[in-house]
Amino acid sequence: MYSPCDSRTSVGRVASDRFALSAAFWPAAILLSLIVVAAFSLPIAAQDAEISIEPVATSVVVEDIFVAQPPKPKAKPAAPAPAKKAPAADAKKPPRGASEPPAGIPPQPEPPRTDLVPDLGLLAFRTPSLRLASVPNMLGDFFNQAGQIQATDNLTTASDLALAGGGYRLKVAENNKALPMNRCYFMYNHFHNALEADTNIAAPGSEFSSHVDRYTIGLERTFRDDLWSVDLRIPFAASQQFNSGGLAIEGGSVGNLQVTLKRLLALGDYGAVAAGLAIDAPTGSDVTGQFTTTSFTMHNQAVHLAPYIGFLRAADDRLFCQGFLQLDVPMNGNQVDYTDTVFPPGTFGTFTEQTLLYADISAGYWLCRNPYANVITGLASILEFHYTTTLSDADVVAGSVATLPQTYQFGNLLGHVDVTNVTVGLHSEWFGNTTLRVAGVFPLHNNIERPFDAEVVVSLNLYH
Repeated sequence: MYSPCDSRTSVGRVASDRFALSAAFWPAAILLSLIVVAAFSLPIAAQDAEISIEPVATSVVVEDIFVAQPPKPKAKPAAPAPAKKAPAADAKKPPRGASEPPAGIPPQPEPPRTDLVPDLGLLAFRTPSLRLASVPNMLGDFFNQAGQIQATDNLTTASDLALAGGGYRLKVAENNKALPMNRCYFMYNHFHNALEADTNIAAPGSEFSSHVDRYTIGLERTFRDDLWSVDLRIPFAASQQFNSGGLAIEGGSVGNLQVTLKRLLALGDYGAVAAGLAIDAPTGSDVTGQFTTTSFTMHNQAVHLAPYIGFLRAADDRLFCQGFLQLDVPMNGNQVDYTDTVFPPGTFGTFTEQTLLYADISAGYWLCRNPYANVITGLASILEFHYTTTLSDADVVAGSVATLPQTYQFGNLLGHVDVTNVTVGLHSEWFGNTTLRVAGVFPLHNNIERPFDAEVVVSLNLYH
C-alpha cells in the first residue's frame, strides 16, 4: 500500500527503481508471438478431429454418474428370410417408430440422460465439453490506482489518485475462464484501505485511508459457432473525496468500458486453450483536485490494449485448474492541466502509465455435485495466486504554476512495483444455470506496494 510517509516516495526513489525497458520486454514479445502463432496455426480439436469407433468397452461420464457400456458385438449376416404372406387388409399396422431389434443382437441399455447435466450455456453442441463448461470461473483480485500526487508548499502533502471510478485498467482473469460463454453477470468488490493520503509526509501519524466499493455489470456473448466471444463490462464506484492539508482530491464514479475478445484455440475432453485481446476505453471519470489557489485535472485519456492467453484443465470430475497470462500496455498518456485564480491556465504535462504483466493461476475441488438437485447443484472450493509486476520505468510529471512557490508531482512515485495476492473462495451452482461465489483476497507482502489491506469479492453469473 502506498504510504507517503515513506522516504521512498521521493523522486530519488523513482530513479533508483528504474530499469531498462529492453531487459524486461522479452515477456511481452514472447506472449505476443505465442498468441499470434496460436491464433493462426492451432486447429480446433473438437471441430477438426475424426472420431473412430472401436468395439471396446467404454464408460460414459455424466458429472458424478458412471454407466459402463459393454462393447457392441458385430452383427452376423442374417440368413435370407422366407417369403411372408401379405398382411390382411384389416390387420393392424405397428405404430410408427416401433421396431424390433435385429435378430441375434441383444437389446442395449439406454444411455443416461445428459439433459439433466447443467451445461451453463457453454458450447452446448460439444458433448465432451460438459466437464469443462461447468468449471468455475476465476475469482480475481485486481485493483489499480492511477498513481499518486505530491504537492509541496510549506509542507509536503500526498494522496493516491482514484481514476475512472475505481475501475481503471482491466484484468482478464476477473470472473473469467478460457472458454467462450453466454452469460450476464454482476460483481461486487470491497477494497479495504485501498486509497491513502498524508497531510504531512514528514510527520508520522498524519496518514488516513479510504475504502473503495466497486460494482461491475457485464455481458458476454458467443459467435461464429461458439468459437469466439465478446465480453462487455463497465464498473462503477462511489465518488472518492480527500481533503488532506489543503490538498483536495475527487474522483468520479463511472469506470472505463472494457471490451474483451476471446478465441477458442484448442478444445479436448480434459482441457482448453483460448487467447484474445482486451481493450480498456477511456470512458470513465477524470480526477480533479485543488491545492491552495490552483485547481488541476488529470484527464482520463489513455487507451489500454491487453493481449492474453489462458488455459483450462479438468482431469476428472472433481479437480480443476486454470490460468491466464496477460499484458496491459498503455497506448497513450493522461494529460494533467491546471487553472489558477491569478495566472492563466496551463498544463503540467502528460503522464504515461507503466506496462504491466499479470500472471494468474487457480485450482479448485468440487466438494459436492448433484445435477438432479432442484436448487443447489454443486459446491466447490477455489484457491488462486495472482502476480502483478511493472515492465517499464515509472513516469513522473512535475511542475509549478508560474512564479508560485508550490510544486507538483504526478505519477507512480513508487517506481517498480511487484504485487502478489492470494484469493480463497467458495463457488456454488444454483438451478443448473446460475453461479454465486464469495471470496477473500489477501496481499502476501506487507509493504508499501500492496494496493489494499484486504478485499471481499462477490459475483453472480447467469448463463443462457
